[in-house]
Amino acid sequence: MISITVRKLLHKRWLQSALAVAFWLCVWQAASAAVASSLILASPLAVLKTLAGLVPSAAFWHTVCQSTARILAGFFLGLAAGLALACLSAAFAFVRVLLHPLVLTVKSVPVASFTVLALFWLRDAANLSMLISFLMVVPVVYANTLEALLSVDAALPEMAKCARRAISTRPQPRPAYGPPAAWALACAGKAAWQLR
Repeated sequence: MISITVRKLLHKRWLQSALAVAFWLCVWQAASAAVASSLILASPLAVLKTLAGLVPSAAFWHTVCQSTARILAGFFLGLAAGLALACLSAAFAFVRVLLHPLVLTVKSVPVASFTVLALFWLRDAANLSMLISFLMVVPVVYANTLEALLSVDAALPEMAKCARRAISTRPQPRPAYGPPAAWALACAGKAAWQLR
């Protein structure tokens, strides 16, 4: 029978997270042993050993900083473009109609397809991670911001005029595009780092 102390420990969030990570590391190790080819699936220890060899290298940190800067630049450009396009779409219905097919296309086409096309378009392949980050972020931010702006009750501005108070007609930014923006950043980073 599990003691009360152990039961209390298992309810701790950090311990649950640590056990989940340990579980998936064991699954990774078992899968690596089953495949028996480090070229197809390297073991966690092999990855850690290679990473430990790369960390002291100046070239490694230079590449990490350059890639991170490009990914963040693409993210912030995508964030700005998504917000601007959502505001335009909320204000003008024809802009919303024009952008709808384009946004659906960008959301539905796999990243690998954009990567191949972008290699033909871009003169400098170093900017590829910035473009991919941008394309991953714009549709997510656009869709969530537009939904938030369209959900504002049309009577609120009129109520503000009647009451002569500064009632905010803006949607709450955190639920509207805080978590989606964080998700978009994670996806952009993942997609762009895969290109390296």
